Amino acid sequence: MSTAKNMRADGVALAPSGYTIKKCSMTRYDSGSIIDITPLVVKINLIESLYAPTIVAQISLKDAANFMEEFPICGHERIHLILERIEHDTEVEKRIELKFIVTEYPLYGKQEGGNANVQAYTLSAISEHAFLSSIKQISRSFNGQTDKEIIKILQEDLGHYNIRQLGTVITAAKGVLPRMKPLEACEFFRSRSCDNPESPVFLYQTIDGVIHLVSYSELLKEKVHGVYRD
Repeated sequence: MSTAKNMRADGVALAPSGYTIKKCSMTRYDSGSIIDITPLVVKINLIESLYAPTIVAQISLKDAANFMEEFPICGHERIHLILERIEHDTEVEKRIELKFIVTEYPLYGKQEGGNANVQAYTLSAISEHAFLSSIKQISRSFNGQTDKEIIKILQEDLGHYNIRQLGTVITAAKGVLPRMKPLEACEFFRSRSCDNPESPVFLYQTIDGVIHLVSYSELLKEKVHGVYRD
């Protein structure tokens, strides 16, 4: 995601990956202080997949102000990200607001022979509901439609209500969930779900924050999202 190559000066996106970073702030793991790290951000990758119920954010920072020393980081920091763009050819303004929790800092380094005061590092973060799932376990009986069980887990156990369902799931099940992480339980039900044409069901999150529960047959009916010309 590059604000230079993929954006015009007036904020119009020239490619699907083009966004302007309006805000990127970090909250300490102990919810103490909040700092705006937007000036440090040099690159943001937001990874979404049909096979992942969470977005993964990879944010690269270039630090020449001793941020790491002034603002101790050790993981579990919260990231608040706001992106804006004007859709190509439509002039429609789009705003995306996402919240993540940092899981790791996989890359860190200084340029050999360069400025000793400049350091660069990358952080990886996942959506809040996915982080909550990693530290929580559920176990209970179930009896009913598998899609209803998935939505129940997302809402009641993970506190995520921004859900879009498309397609009618015809699969039902009865039994007892062993001790499982909530998203593992969602995958347990998803892998056993199908719609009337017997096509599989996908559970995934897009960068607008919505979690989609959509059958493959309905995905094939989706209209073209947008047209870009290079």
